Amino acid sequence: MMKYSYLMKSIAALTICSSLTACGPQTKTAEKNREEHTEHHHHMTTDEKKIYDGYFEDHMVKDRALTDWKGDWQSVYPYLKDGTLDKVFEHKADEDKSMTAEEYKASYKTGYKTDVSRINIGEEQIDFYKGEQHYSGRYEYDGKEILNYDKGNRGVCFIFKKTSGDQKAPTYI
Repeated sequence: MMKYSYLMKSIAALTICSSLTACGPQTKTAEKNREEHTEHHHHMTTDEKKIYDGYFEDHMVKDRALTDWKGDWQSVYPYLKDGTLDKVFEHKADEDKSMTAEEYKASYKTGYKTDVSRINIGEEQIDFYKGEQHYSGRYEYDGKEILNYDKGNRGVCFIFKKTSGDQKAPTYI
């Protein structure tokens, strides 16, 4: 079972994962990815939307395999820094007046900040890229922790422990 101390040990690894987004096949355009993402959300049932928004019961959370995140992922942090995401923060501020666009940006900057530009997740291995540096590790499932947020919604951290690999690779993801 996942212990809270694992999260403390792996804060850098969690930051990496929270600040990366799927690249998808390199031939896909950003516009095509946006269309597919939007289409997915339009086809959600009311119950699926509630779960997506973080409102679910413990028994609904199932263990996950690393392959659920399989693929080539890149950091969104450069897009936050260069202003590409500014319209997203403006939209969030229009929908939820509790914060301004600038406050949203500052909040996301904290969570998205990373020096890892890319990760590639395979069957059991994760490859990390930091500029010209490359390191990797093999990981196995180590449990989950359900998080309760102040707003009343919830999240889930699925934890994977490194079983072998480069020393620079995070111990926990």
